[in-house]
Amino acid sequence: MKKLVVYYSYEGNTELIAEHIAEAAGAELQQIVPRGEKQYRGVLKFAWGGKQILMREMPDLEPMERNPADYDIIFLGSPVWAASYPPALRSFFAHVNLRDKRIALFCCHGGGRGGYFRKVREQLEGNTIVGEEDFVEPLTRKTRECTARAEAWARGVA
Repeated sequence: MKKLVVYYSYEGNTELIAEHIAEAAGAELQQIVPRGEKQYRGVLKFAWGGKQILMREMPDLEPMERNPADYDIIFLGSPVWAASYPPALRSFFAHVNLRDKRIALFCCHGGGRGGYFRKVREQLEGNTIVGEEDFVEPLTRKTRECTARAEAWARGVA
């Protein structure tokens, strides 16, 4: 079975988890990269991200090296923005047609995942969701515990 970890990461939390999932599951990695994305901090980050969610923005993405449609199992993850998935995933869903795949969802957040999993599942109709896992600020809180849990989860899904 071909396995792929597809992820978007703004501050590195999701990237850390994605790398550990890929290693544990024997999967390839594919990062979702918005063209010209700005890196904001503090209150500006929340205002900028919240505006994008409310306006349902869809940033242009850099071309992907791997086609998710070519894989059997896909781990898909991102940070949680305003209790939802970020605009980069909105663009991904609009341009990548996934059907009849086994998909495991993961997210990183600062303390609340809100309706993230429900909203992502709505975009993935026609697929089988085989797992969901969330991680609270893995770069700064219990990094070893989060990465070990990600690895164990990935092995169980794969």
